[in-house]
Amino acid sequence: MSSNLSQPRRHLLAQYLPGNLAKDRRPWHVVVSSRLGRSLVAQRIKIAMTRRFVEQAFERGDGELIVSGSAAQPWAERACELLGIHAVKLAENSPKSNTHDATWQSLSFPPSYCRDQLSIELADRIDATHVRSGGTIMRLLRQRLEHDSAPSVQVLINRAEDKAAKELIGCGAIGYWMNFDACIEDDESKQEDNCDESHQSSNRLNEPAVIQSLRQQPERWLIHSTRQRTGPWPGQSVRQFEDWMLLSSPATETPSPLETLNRIIVERRLVGSYRTTSAGEPVVSFTALPISQWLTRRKFRPHLGRWDAEPYGVAIDRDAAARWGIEPVIYGDASCLAKLPEPQRWRYQSVGSTYDWTKEQEWRGRGVIDLSKFKRDEVIVFTRSASEIRNLSLPDWSSVTAEPFS
Repeated sequence: MSSNLSQPRRHLLAQYLPGNLAKDRRPWHVVVSSRLGRSLVAQRIKIAMTRRFVEQAFERGDGELIVSGSAAQPWAERACELLGIHAVKLAENSPKSNTHDATWQSLSFPPSYCRDQLSIELADRIDATHVRSGGTIMRLLRQRLEHDSAPSVQVLINRAEDKAAKELIGCGAIGYWMNFDACIEDDESKQEDNCDESHQSSNRLNEPAVIQSLRQQPERWLIHSTRQRTGPWPGQSVRQFEDWMLLSSPATETPSPLETLNRIIVERRLVGSYRTTSAGEPVVSFTALPISQWLTRRKFRPHLGRWDAEPYGVAIDRDAAARWGIEPVIYGDASCLAKLPEPQRWRYQSVGSTYDWTKEQEWRGRGVIDLSKFKRDEVIVFTRSASEIRNLSLPDWSSVTAEPFS
């Protein structure tokens, strides 16, 4: 951004600032953002760019401004902590405000000011990572650009149809473009996939017996389907997950079920989560449904923002699964749970009231399932397409394309 900045409006607010900050002559930089919404993973490029913008400001010699309670505050604050940057941290001097440590300085907000307005009015340079059309950040940035002719506002362009960013650029902001659109396979990859699909019927004649078993003896197998990740990996803390988003390179692709599957393959284990058990114990879930039924009945769950099953995962031999402690769930009502011995409560699943969960034919394993203990012909990896199989770090397990099953 240009160094030819207009006079900061900080002098207009000097009476509200602590004495040491009123005398600070450095340019101040701030990251602002509209609320990111429910799926933080889908917004990870904007979170990673927060760290990048903070780092760039530090390299310029700017002071990093953080106002408590603003949407960007937790990300900008943690970025400063990870980078060892001492930020200018302001918190409202109010009994209702949150308790902060000694690194925060309190001030009484000017009448009618909101936190985002204070950030935008005090800063010399502004990076907006996400702006919602018609939102508060949009309105405040437009007001800032109306009285500031210098290019002091930079806005991250989220996609080609980002109306808010285009409008701000029309008002004088600088656009920071990154290619957010999903990567499209090149024609050669598509041709390879089509070639693979055209030969699937003939290739089945040469399939290993274990793959033929998955088709012809589906009752022999349990299916674990991976999903698009929407939060920390199982066993990963929220703080570790958030730090990963901040410190990773801004990525154009959304974390996918394929990424989750590759992690399972590399680690050779399935790590349980707490979401499906009433006993508060992490479990790994499987279905005893034939893979064809499991994939054709999958549905998109709007309240979760994801599919309940994806054509990616592993199938494991049912006898081997039982050998390593994987058991069918116990369906019932609350009275059934109360009668279960404590060591068996991890297997309990409500039959449901609005949905019949018994249709899932679920099996569970406790904690971590170590796939390295399974024999070669007891694990099958499946993906949507053949090209994806080629890109996996496969061990000596068999693999198959899920398309013919769905």
